Amino acid sequence: MPRFSVVMPSFNQARYLEEAILSVLDQGGPPVELLVYDGGSTDGRVDILRKHERRIAYWQSQPDGGQAQAIRDGFTRAKGEVLSWLNSDDLLEPGALRAVSQAFDGSSRAGIVYGDLLYVEADGRPAFECSVVIDKEVLAWLGPSLNQPATFWTRAAYDRAGGVDPSFRYAMDLDLIARLLETGAEPIKLQRRLARFRLHPQQKTQQIHSVGLSEVQRIQARLRRPVLNANAEKVRQRVRRLLLDPRAEWSAHRHRLYLWQSRLRSR
Repeated sequence: MPRFSVVMPSFNQARYLEEAILSVLDQGGPPVELLVYDGGSTDGRVDILRKHERRIAYWQSQPDGGQAQAIRDGFTRAKGEVLSWLNSDDLLEPGALRAVSQAFDGSSRAGIVYGDLLYVEADGRPAFECSVVIDKEVLAWLGPSLNQPATFWTRAAYDRAGGVDPSFRYAMDLDLIARLLETGAEPIKLQRRLARFRLHPQQKTQQIHSVGLSEVQRIQARLRRPVLNANAEKVRQRVRRLLLDPRAEWSAHRHRLYLWQSRLRSR
C-alpha cells in the first residue's frame, strides 16, 4: 500500500482538533503520517497536540505565512506517495484511506482520487451530502465545486503541478486541482463518502465572498477557452456534469439551497 501524508493546517479550533486528528490516525490499513501546522493558536490546542505527539509525525505551533504557506511547508516535509490536507475542523470517514489506496493501486495512470463529502453542522449533525465532478471544463464554467477534504493526489502529480501556491488566501485548493488537471493528472471518482466538512461561522469558507470570489474568478479565467457565448457554454457544462454524475448536478442545487437558507436564518 502507498504511504499517505496528511497535512492539517489549524488555527484556534481546539474544540474540533482532537476528533480531526483521530479521524486520520485511527484509519487503519495504509500507513499514514500526519503533519499538523498550527498558526500560533491561543485556545489550548497545544495540549491536544502534545497528548498525541507520539503518533503525529510532525507538529508545530507558531505564527506562519498563512494557511496556504503552512500546507506547502507540510508537503515539502512530507514523505508519503499520496498527499492530501484536512483542515482541523473536518474529518476523514473510517476506511477512507484504504479505499483511496485501492483506487490508486488499480490504476497506474491515476493522479487524483476523490469521493463524496458529508456537510455537517458545528455539532456534527448531518446537513447534506455533496457529490462533485473534477473536470477542467466543469470547474472553468460552473464554479469552485470541490470536495477538498475528500480529494487525494500523488506526489508525482503534485510536484509536476508546482505545489500549493501560497499567494492564495482562500482558493488554494481550486488552484491546485486546476493545475493538477492542466499538467496531466487523471482523476478517478469513488462512489462513496470519504470525508466530512464542518459548517460553522468561524470557518474561512464562510467568509469567502470578497477575496475568495476574486481568486476563483482569476483561476477560471485561466482555465476557460474562448467561446462564442458564455451562457450557452455554462448550460453545456451543466449537461456535461449531469451526464458524468447526476448526483453532482443535484448536489450543486442542494448547496445553493443551503446557502440561501443560511442567509435567511442569519437575518
